[in-house]
Amino acid sequence: MTLLEVVDATVRFGAVRAVEGVNMEVDAGAFVGVIGPNGAGKTTLFNAITGFARLASGSISLNGRTIHRLPPTARARHGIVRTFQNVGLNKSATVHENLLTAQSAGTLWRELTGRRSGTPLMAMAEMTGVAHVLGSRVADLSIGVAKNVELACALARRPRLLLLDEPSSGLSPEETNRLGDVLLDVWREADLTILMIEHDMELVGQVVQRVYALNFGALMASGSPAEVAREPAVVDAYLGEPVPEGRSSQVVT
Repeated sequence: MTLLEVVDATVRFGAVRAVEGVNMEVDAGAFVGVIGPNGAGKTTLFNAITGFARLASGSISLNGRTIHRLPPTARARHGIVRTFQNVGLNKSATVHENLLTAQSAGTLWRELTGRRSGTPLMAMAEMTGVAHVLGSRVADLSIGVAKNVELACALARRPRLLLLDEPSSGLSPEETNRLGDVLLDVWREADLTILMIEHDMELVGQVVQRVYALNFGALMASGSPAEVAREPAVVDAYLGEPVPEGRSSQVVT
């Protein structure tokens, strides 16, 4: 069943068309990636889905309901939650305090507690790998751990659709590998639909099922990570060379 449907979406900033006639379908329960060079329109597309950018034309629907005229707060109430490229947390507060602030929609935590020991808060912290830093200030954490805290806070909103904007940005290769494992655990245990912008093609190949590739605001290609990584237009505009077999083909089923 299609959860998110984007039809002929166009976003303009003056004479600039940041997103141009994009069509996208995200099935319920899927893990979908969005790739492309800087300036391709990826974050603008996320902004259009979440209500921070207005469509000039086209439509966006969630579970069959048209949402592109709704404000961001209303879309959040319908279950669309996102993270940003820069960690959006209260850095002077502890991890525990940030999680408590985000706990207003705690149904998901109660559901997860049945699969993990302890309180709902501890179940969420364990799933995202931040249980050992609950008493630490966010400002004292590495960027990798802080991003996991932000992920935990996003999950506390009980999203139907979770949008991740470059979650591996600023991470080391080791942290990126750990992030991939965390994302897969979150996706499977929380029964989520995830749409993720990402530049690290190894991470994309590790976690996503389907990829949409953008350039100059338009859709270049879509398909499995392996298929998209070998598309000539994607290679020319973004990758520089085809991704070798076995690297982008680790597709989750």
